[in-house]
Amino acid sequence: MSSSNYIEPVARLLTFGDAGDMDDWYEYLDFGFTSEHVPELIRMAQDMELHQGDPEDDAVWAPVHAWRTLAVLKAEEAIAPLLELLAPLDEIMDEYASDDFPRVFTLIGKGALQPTMEFFMTDAPNFSTRLSAGEILMRFTQRYPETVPKIKDIFIRRLSMHEQNDPEFNGHLVWYLMDLEAVEAEQLIKEAYEAGHVFPGVCGELDAVLFNMGLSDVPPKKKSGGDMGMFFNPSGHAKRPRQNAEKARKNKRKQQKKSRKARKKKK
Repeated sequence: MSSSNYIEPVARLLTFGDAGDMDDWYEYLDFGFTSEHVPELIRMAQDMELHQGDPEDDAVWAPVHAWRTLAVLKAEEAIAPLLELLAPLDEIMDEYASDDFPRVFTLIGKGALQPTMEFFMTDAPNFSTRLSAGEILMRFTQRYPETVPKIKDIFIRRLSMHEQNDPEFNGHLVWYLMDLEAVEAEQLIKEAYEAGHVFPGVCGELDAVLFNMGLSDVPPKKKSGGDMGMFFNPSGHAKRPRQNAEKARKNKRKQQKKSRKARKKKK
């Protein structure tokens, strides 16, 4: 690994090990990190040799510690490099990036919003990385409620391109608009569904979407042998399959962590 090329205190991150053991990201500042270390931290966050290193080596976790440190340093210089990192991390199925980046970008601050919106609209190389950017934008709406109108508009603009979008991506866009209570997008959502451009496996069929947005008083019909059971329950409230997916992903990470610790004990 490229561990010998980093200066202190950045090099110390190579020894920190499992990032799941550090819940308070502001503890990184206790190790003397300042703005002068930002370029070196960015280099470590982008170091694909570390990302793809031996899973039993503590150094494989160093990029995660690096981007978390950049977050608490509110390093706006890291925004573009981290957005560029989404695609290569997606290729190696790095789950920590998908879990961490929404928090990383919102901790950096509202200066990260415009670059993320531009990446979401035009620069993302594929559906998966654009979806990752969408998750970051959704976190902005939670941390900075005043950004909701601007982000809602971005999602509406992107859904207006439903003919060009992946149907599954359109499904996520509809889910975002549902979550943001974007009733003004009703006609656009109907058009996308009626054109067959929305994969219903994300948030259900059109009747379920309209019902859960308060745009219809008619509960969605259950479909025998279909997927509606994933999205609707007798209480009249929609289940959010993405929440279930996120929960499953976190459980998987916990199991991986236990497995790593068990292998270390055997050694």
